[in-house]
Amino acid sequence: MLLERIGGAFFTAEIGHEKIVFIFRRGVKTERHEVGPADIQSVSIEPDGSTKLSIKLHRDLNVPSTQAESMTLKNVLDRVLEEVKAVELRRKEAARELRVEIATKRTTGSTKGTWGTKVLPERDYEKLPDD
Repeated sequence: MLLERIGGAFFTAEIGHEKIVFIFRRGVKTERHEVGPADIQSVSIEPDGSTKLSIKLHRDLNVPSTQAESMTLKNVLDRVLEEVKAVELRRKEAARELRVEIATKRTTGSTKGTWGTKVLPERDYEKLPDD
């Protein structure tokens, strides 16, 4: 789902929750780069006005742009990245609540049949270290 399209003198960015596509114009040639929002660690504006994206496990992506274009791009990317993080957090919380509910049903016997299993303490398998 495309959320927003931002264009500059040398680039076009199609920003969505699933992927972000950058198309760079260099003379008559174009280059296309796709980045997953979850892979972006940070967005910063360089002193020369360009936008720098720090990407997990890859080289950084520098977007040639003016200071005004960089501000617009950074604001939109920051907003989308926050939305993506919030959705991921809600998904993890829902999975955690479901595990707790299943464990509670096993120990109280509120489901049909007997499972005869001991419930181990809950572990958060999806916990990731902070970057």
